[in-house]
Amino acid sequence: MDKLDIHQLLSEHFMLSEFIRSHTADNLHINNTPDEGIIENLRKLCTCILEPTRIMLKESIIVTSGYRCKLLNKRVGGAGKSQHLSGKAADLHIRSKEYAVKLWQILMTNNHVDQLLWEHDHRGSEWIHVSYSDHPRHFIDQNFKANATINKTLD
Repeated sequence: MDKLDIHQLLSEHFMLSEFIRSHTADNLHINNTPDEGIIENLRKLCTCILEPTRIMLKESIIVTSGYRCKLLNKRVGGAGKSQHLSGKAADLHIRSKEYAVKLWQILMTNNHVDQLLWEHDHRGSEWIHVSYSDHPRHFIDQNFKANATINKTLD
């Protein structure tokens, strides 16, 4: 089997490494390596949602959590059926309220968005979760309470 090129581009501005890095995985020695099917899902997430959003936003987008293997997802308190498990979801860093509102408004207009959640936890951390699907439900929630055990500053 060929060695995985974590520096491969999934779209013009997004690299595979952004979607598989995890401090939790590193600290717990969890292998968070995706297979080809998951990489293809990440590519669709990038080309159909994140890349067009970045172009419209005219600013970078920081992915704080992308693909998670089952063990990593469990360790960070992710939902059992999370789209992160299949490489179809990303959590995005909110650098300011103004930035978040612009990002949110652009993502809301994308027909490929399956879920769009403005998430927050018990500590007051916030992030935007977006997912892709071939048959999107367009589920949108601007006040989604995340599982209290998820640490978005690390993954």
